[in-house]
Amino acid sequence: MTTISTGVRSSLPRISYVKAIDIYLVMCFVFVFAALLEYAAVNYTYWGQRAKKKAKKMKESNGQQNKQSPAIKADGVSTNEEIIELQDIRMSPIPSIR
Repeated sequence: MTTISTGVRSSLPRISYVKAIDIYLVMCFVFVFAALLEYAAVNYTYWGQRAKKKAKKMKESNGQQNKQSPAIKADGVSTNEEIIELQDIRMSPIPSIR
């Protein structure tokens, strides 16, 4: 976009006021960065809500586990905690990176 802006400015006559092409290119930059910020905000809220749900689920499962007899292995770790640890692995949404 910078190259387009420079090329267009060199082909047009020099004037002291703002041209329509300048406004158009600035708005293109604004929309690109706004999309980047939108992606960051959505990603932040998605993973934040997911972490809250996971914490709530763990809290509920620990509360139910305390009421029931917990299944504890020889090393002192319950089997439910191991399952939760295995679910912590995050997969990339892009198949080629997996």
